[in-house]
Amino acid sequence: MIHKPIVLFGTGKLARTLQYFLVHDSPFEVVAATVDGDRIGDERAVDLPVVPFEELTRHYPPDTHAMFIALGYRQMNHVRQERYDAAKAMGYELVSHVSPRASVWPDLQVGDNCLILDEAIVHPYTRIGNDTIIWSGAHIGHGSIIGDHCFIASRAALSGDVTVEPYSF
Repeated sequence: MIHKPIVLFGTGKLARTLQYFLVHDSPFEVVAATVDGDRIGDERAVDLPVVPFEELTRHYPPDTHAMFIALGYRQMNHVRQERYDAAKAMGYELVSHVSPRASVWPDLQVGDNCLILDEAIVHPYTRIGNDTIIWSGAHIGHGSIIGDHCFIASRAALSGDVTVEPYSF
């Protein structure tokens, strides 16, 4: 499978961490970052070209590039969700990454713009909604349903058949 080059939305610590994981743990090539135009001058943690989100389609069009929204849980994940919706409306494919160092089963259903990091354990019969981050070492029990726009922190443990509602942290 040939993957489109990736543009990260975000230039902070989460974007830097995600860039590292994608470079070392995935087939994806990260080529640029984007932020809202009024944030271009802000401090950044990534070493990538940065373009204003409002100009992204001109520099990195959606027919040849995909995206990952690399924002954290600010405002209960609503900031990430707003950029997720905007990127989808612009026609971008939003990729997901499941670390090869995570323990997952073949029946796992994962939405788009999801990140499952190293040493996370996700049992069978589990569904992960869109735009959800599961940090290193989290445990998701069998038959659980994780809603859209969630952030599951390190070492969080969910038993079996748990439902996590959208926008949860």
